[in-house]
Amino acid sequence: MAATSTPAHLSLEQRITLGRAAREHRPRASLATWRAPSYRADPIDLLISQEAGRVPVLLPLRHARTSASPFAFYRGSAIVMAADLGSMPTSGLIVQLNGDAHLGNFGVFRAPDRRLVFDGDDFDETMAGPFEWDVLRLATSFVLAGLAKSPTASSSSAARARASAGRKAALVAAATYRASVRDNASAPELDLWFAREDEGELRAWSRSEPRSNRLLGDLASGKAGAATATARSAVDHFTTRMGGQRLFRDGPLLTRIGMDGALSESIARAVDAYRAGLAPDRAELVNRYELIDIGHKVVGVGSVGLPDFVLLLQGRSRDDLLILQLKGTQASALQAGLPSPASPAWTTDAGRVVHGARLSQADPDVFLAPADVPGAPSRYVRQLRDGKWAPDPTTLSPGRLVDFARMCGHSLARSHARTGDAVAIAAYLGRSSTFDTAVANFARRYADQVTADARDYRAAITKGRLASATTVERSALLAGLQATVG
Repeated sequence: MAATSTPAHLSLEQRITLGRAAREHRPRASLATWRAPSYRADPIDLLISQEAGRVPVLLPLRHARTSASPFAFYRGSAIVMAADLGSMPTSGLIVQLNGDAHLGNFGVFRAPDRRLVFDGDDFDETMAGPFEWDVLRLATSFVLAGLAKSPTASSSSAARARASAGRKAALVAAATYRASVRDNASAPELDLWFAREDEGELRAWSRSEPRSNRLLGDLASGKAGAATATARSAVDHFTTRMGGQRLFRDGPLLTRIGMDGALSESIARAVDAYRAGLAPDRAELVNRYELIDIGHKVVGVGSVGLPDFVLLLQGRSRDDLLILQLKGTQASALQAGLPSPASPAWTTDAGRVVHGARLSQADPDVFLAPADVPGAPSRYVRQLRDGKWAPDPTTLSPGRLVDFARMCGHSLARSHARTGDAVAIAAYLGRSSTFDTAVANFARRYADQVTADARDYRAAITKGRLASATTVERSALLAGLQATVG
C-alpha cells in the first residue's frame, strides 16, 4: 500500500449517516430525561474530593461562596454534573468541550488585533467529550439564573417573569445552537477555523434574529463594559504607588507577597518556565517585561482554594505595566464522567487548559501558556484583564436574559464546529425542535436537582461537616500558599 500523509476523510454522506446513527445511541427526545440513579455519588463527597492539593485555609471561603445560592452551587459543582451526565448514554459525537459552559463563562474580550469578540472564556475543565454535555450545562444555567434573586425583580410577579424567562432562555439557547451548527456545517473548513464573533459578525447575525434591536443593545453594553476593563484599569485597581513605584495593594481578596522569600522564589521559577515555553514571537514580547511584584488573588467560586497569583511586570518605563495571572489547575471535573484520553495531546493539566482554549477559540489570549515546573502544581499564565466583560445575570431583564442565551448558543455552536464534525452534529440535531425541547426539559429537571443539592450543601455547613468563612487571615494564607506550592 502506498504511503500517505493525509488523514482518512469521511464523505459528506458518511458524516450525515454518522450523525443520524447517533440518534440510536442517544435519541434526541431522551435528552429530556433526568432521574438520579440509585448509585448516584454524594455531591458533597465529590466536591470534597476536589479539595486535595488546594490551600486548606481557603476552603471555608470556597464553601461559603458555593453555598450562597443554587446558581452559585452550580458554578462551583461542575464535577457533580459531570458524574451525573456520565451515568447516561451519550451521542458519541465528540468535540472539545468547554467543560463548564454556564452563562457566566461567556462574554466580551479583546482579541490580539484589539477587536472586541464574544466567546467562551474559561477552559479550566476542558476535555474532549460528547457535544451535548456543554449544551445541557449551558441551558441549565439559564434556568437557574432565572430563579436567582434579582435586585430588579423584587415583587413576586417580577420573580415569576424572570423564572419564565430562564426557562425560555434554555429553550432559545438550544434552538440557536442547533440553527448555528447547521450554518457552520455548510462553511468551508478554512472559513470556519478563522470565524469569530466580533462586533461586525454579531451585528450581521443579529439582523436575522428576533428582537435584533435588543441584541444590538446587548452588544453596546458589552462594548461599554469592555472599554472600562482594560489592562491599565487592572493596574489602577490592583496596585498603589509605594516609593515612586506601583506595587500590589493589600485588600479583602488580594494579598501582596512581594519579591522576597521562598514563596516568591518558587513563583519566579514558574515565570521562568513560562517564558522558556513561549513561542518565539510571544517570548520576544514577554521578555521585554521584568517581574517586579507578586500577589495572590481569590477568584471565582469553583476555583477558590487553587493558588492564584497575580504578577506585576514592568516594561521600558515605570508606567509601562502589565498584570498577568498565574493560575493553578487540577484534573478536569469532567473526568468524573468521562474516561481519561488514551493518548492526550497534553502532559499536564495546564497543558490541557491551554490546548483546549487554543482549539476552541479563534482568538486565544496571546499571553496564554503553561508555566509548569517539575515537582510543583500545574499552572498556566494568562492576562488578568484585557477588555473582558460579562453581564451579571441577576441584573439582566427577562428579555435580555433570553437574548443573551441566543448569543451564548450561537458562540458555543461555532466553538464545537471548530473541533468536532459539524455535519454529523447537524444531522443528529435535525431541523425539528425535538432537540431544543428535550434540552429545555432536561434543564428544568436538572435545575431542581441542583436546588436540592445546594440545600444539602448548606445543611452540611450548618451541621459542621463543612467549615464556612467569608474572610481569611493574611498570615495563615501566606503560610498555606507556601505549603501548597512548595
